[in-house]
Amino acid sequence: MKLFVIVNGASAGGRTAKRWPRIEAALTSAGLDHDVAFPDGPGHATALVPDAPGAAHVALAPCRGDGT
Repeated sequence: MKLFVIVNGASAGGRTAKRWPRIEAALTSAGLDHDVAFPDGPGHATALVPDAPGAAHVALAPCRGDGT
C-alpha cells in the first residue's frame, strides 16, 4: 500500500510541521511507503489530490488541517 500524505504544516500553530519528521519516521518504520505534499495556502490541499501520482496510491492521508 502506498499513501499520499497531505501535511498542513501550518496547523496547530505550526506544531504539525515540527512533528512531521517524527510522524514520517513512524510511517517509514512501519513499512508504509508514502509520498508527501505540503499545501501552501487555503484550498491548495484539495488541488493537490488530482496531482497525486495516480494509481500508485491506494490511500489518501490528510495530516491535520482545517477539515479539507
